[in-house]
Amino acid sequence: MASQVGEDGASHAYLLHRDGGDWRRAETPALLRPDKGAGLVSAVLETSGPEDVWLFGELGSEDINAQGLPGAARFDGRRWHRTSVDFSVRDVAVLAPDDVWALDSSTPEPVAHHWDGRRWSSHRLPAEGYFDSLFGDRSGRCVGSGPAR
Repeated sequence: MASQVGEDGASHAYLLHRDGGDWRRAETPALLRPDKGAGLVSAVLETSGPEDVWLFGELGSEDINAQGLPGAARFDGRRWHRTSVDFSVRDVAVLAPDDVWALDSSTPEPVAHHWDGRRWSSHRLPAEGYFDSLFGDRSGRCVGSGPAR
């Protein structure tokens, strides 16, 4: 994901794709377009491979009532699929299409959400910690980090 400042002085987000050759602009679906209510300034983009790309942020919609709400979208190699979320994301670790961890930035308590391929579940993290980033590896382990308190 990249952005540039247009002649109107506003920042315009767009997607770039590289398949081993040159970088090129990719089609931007409605859920990622600012003119459809998407606010991608604080968006989080993460992937486990070319057929498992996740984007979290304030997503756009053709439905004006759904514009600008927190959301998640997954690119499966061909098209984007919107996934409803009721939280904002600080950081995310995408381990596989059915194994995604997201740190919640919309609550004062440390909470992580897990995608199992069908639905999100919430998990409270130890209260003595503040987590600002997640890391995952191919073995399926996910580790959070943040400053000591």
